[in-house]
Amino acid sequence: MYRFNPAGLINADLIVGIPPQREAKILPEIISQISKGLRDHFPDFIAAIVKIESPSQNGRPNLQTADGVPVITISKPALAGRGQAIYFLLQEMVRLNARAAVVIDPNHASVTPEWIRDLAAPILYGYDFVAPLYSRIDGDENLGSHICYPFIYGLLGKRIRYPIGGEMAISSELAQYYLSLNWSAAAQQDGVDIFMTLHALLGNFECCQTALGPKHKKYSAEHFNLFKQVVSVLFDELLAHKARWLSPVDVNEFKIFGESPSRNFASALHVNGRAEAALREFHRSRPFLKTALSPELMPALCEMYDRQSVAIDSQMWMQILYEIFYHYEKIESKDELIKGLESLYTGRLMTLLKESAEAEGVLEKLIKNQAECFYKFRSRLTEKFEYELAAA
Repeated sequence: MYRFNPAGLINADLIVGIPPQREAKILPEIISQISKGLRDHFPDFIAAIVKIESPSQNGRPNLQTADGVPVITISKPALAGRGQAIYFLLQEMVRLNARAAVVIDPNHASVTPEWIRDLAAPILYGYDFVAPLYSRIDGDENLGSHICYPFIYGLLGKRIRYPIGGEMAISSELAQYYLSLNWSAAAQQDGVDIFMTLHALLGNFECCQTALGPKHKKYSAEHFNLFKQVVSVLFDELLAHKARWLSPVDVNEFKIFGESPSRNFASALHVNGRAEAALREFHRSRPFLKTALSPELMPALCEMYDRQSVAIDSQMWMQILYEIFYHYEKIESKDELIKGLESLYTGRLMTLLKESAEAEGVLEKLIKNQAECFYKFRSRLTEKFEYELAAA
């Protein structure tokens, strides 16, 4: 691993980490916004920007400073992915004895100096984990809204709206806790955001949300590796901590710093050309789905997909996810089961697209109602596990 530390920095109060980026053209502007945020809002702090590079980015000029803020560059051959980059960032945070670390998604141009202030400040007030709360996301955020959020709300009773938003802030205590954990291959890649959010909650760390405003990100169709990594980390970590959610749980609201965007909250939804692929994948995955879904649910889905008229409402979506989650640890062909789930997930998105087409703001209400449905009917899942434990 190559580490470029031009200032010879051995101690810092606050660092801002930038994982490897796809949108290289906007990186200089992002670094400029970060450095301005550090200079304007934390002028008395020793601060640094930590840039993690993937092998394809090697050979780029290493910045020594950005408007007076030191820039540390870490480059490692065969970098596994975003998760491993954040792992190196956490190591650097511990090495520098930093009180707080902010992670910025470098693949969009929405970052402002105020984002650095709003993410870092709660850590300095005593919180351990800061999740983002966006007023709008123009690109994909479907996985977070329609799988991760319902599960976290439904099983843990935690209302973290954007559990895989991309931006976050972390305390030194939480960083050391993360480094003590076992990071799966998926957590070292695109499953890292849900991994970190879950363990902040499961580890009983002080969590909050901060309002950041809109996030403008290019739309890119979710690919199966991303879907598989996020879902597998979510399922694996929840299954490893059954004791935390098998008993009844109360709903926990988290303090929101900044102006809540609830009045003008908007969400984007993209299906773009995925319908035909979802229909094909459902038919290919029928044998695997049949092992996980109930005799009442599977025929109804087969009829929908055979007629190419899919309507998966929130209650049916809750049944689908809970039944697949229950059978996930019992089936050997986990990837095949997740592929089948992805075809149903696209069907749910298609349904939501129709339901939310009438007016702005409808989709967010549907997302909220969907998560509440998961919480309301959580006993349908927990009773299965409890019966299994009693019979063992």
